[in-house]
Formats: sequence, structure tokens, C-alpha cells
Amino acid sequence: MYRSRRDWFEKIFNGIFWYQRRPYRCAHCMTRYWMSLEARVWRHTFRLRAHKWFGEWGFYFGALILTLIVGWSLNLLQSKS
Repeated sequence: MYRSRRDWFEKIFNGIFWYQRRPYRCAHCMTRYWMSLEARVWRHTFRLRAHKWFGEWGFYFGALILTLIVGWSLNLLQSKS
């Protein structure tokens, strides 16, 4: 048995719904199987993905939130005067 590659649809489906199964293929008969992951494995994978996402997009998300707060504050100050 070895890990099988996922096609584009399976990657999107797994990304959106966090489907907790992975494809494996039998080296002898080439049959493809889907096996469940243990809870500790998919939790660890989720933490790694979240850390990677925040590492890549966290700065931009923080800058957007800060911009929205400053804009809202300035709008509030302008409407009171």
C-alpha cells in the first residue's frame, strides 16, 4: 500500500469540507482505497495548515482589520463634529 495522489476535485473537496480520509493504492492489484485518519493525525495536519495560512496571510489580514478600524474611527469622529 502507498499513498495515492488526489485529483483536483478531491483536493478542493478535502479543502472545503475537511474530509478526514486519504487515498491509498495497493501496489499489487492497483485498487484504490480511502482510509480514515486517526483524530490526532488530522488535528495535527489542521494545526500545520492553519499555521501556514496565518504565516502567509496573517499580515495582510491584520493590515485589513487595522485599516477598517482606523477608517471606522475616523468616520465616527467626523460624524460627531
